[in-house]
Amino acid sequence: MAIEEEKDKELEEKIKQVVKESHDWEKIPTSIKGIFLVKVPGRGDKGPTVLIELNPVDENGTPTKRRGLYIKSFNELLEFQKMLNNEKLEELAETISKLYPIKERKRISKTKIVEI
Repeated sequence: MAIEEEKDKELEEKIKQVVKESHDWEKIPTSIKGIFLVKVPGRGDKGPTVLIELNPVDENGTPTKRRGLYIKSFNELLEFQKMLNNEKLEELAETISKLYPIKERKRISKTKIVEI
């Protein structure tokens, strides 16, 4: 068995185990910053499935958005990559940021705990 196939099998087993141990709609962090797995309950006789969620994180690894971008297939990922790599999207985002700047909110750090 090739090394690549072994890695694929290991990843498959890890994902199956995590899905088995997780609750419906649970957001499971991965070792890739801002990438989560989300267990989605099955419908009818179909078992649960898994989505990939892309969600920017803060310095503590906490998602900054309530919901990120959900990807359910490799083909969907490829389509999103095409859209995100479009120069016109970058131009549009820059223009919107100039017109409607986002005020930075102060967040309470979860790592600073006051012992009482």
